[in-house]
Amino acid sequence: APAARFAWPISGPIRRGFKPRGTAGHHDGIDITAARGAAARSIAAGTVIFAQPEPEQFGNLVVVDHGDGWHSAYGSLERITVKQGDKVGKGERVGLIGNTSVTGKTELHFELRKDGKPVDPIGELPKTP
Repeated sequence: APAARFAWPISGPIRRGFKPRGTAGHHDGIDITAARGAAARSIAAGTVIFAQPEPEQFGNLVVVDHGDGWHSAYGSLERITVKQGDKVGKGERVGLIGNTSVTGKTELHFELRKDGKPVDPIGELPKTP
C-alpha cells in the first residue's frame, strides 16, 4: 500500500467520530482522548496559519496549511507551542492536549479539510496510529 500522506496527530481512543453536515449531531472532526499535556503533532509538513484561542467552540486552536487545498485543525489544546507563520514538519509538535473546548473533556479535537470542506480524517489517516 502507498505510504499515507498524513500521520495521526496523537494516538488514543476516538471518543467521537466524524458525522457529515446535514446529519443529526453533525461533527466536523474526530475527538481523540489523550492525557493532559500529551503532544499533538502535525499530520504532515505545512505552515501554521492560525494559532490562538477560539473561545466559541475549539478552545486553543492551531490550523496548519499543508498545500494542495488540505488544512488540519487541532483544538482543545491546553497550550499552543507554535506561532502563526511557523513551518512545521510531519510529526512536529503543535500543542499540548487539554480541555479548553466546549466539551470540557481532555482530548484533541481534530479536523481535516480539503478545499474548505470537512473530510472524515479516518479515511485519510493510516489504519492505526
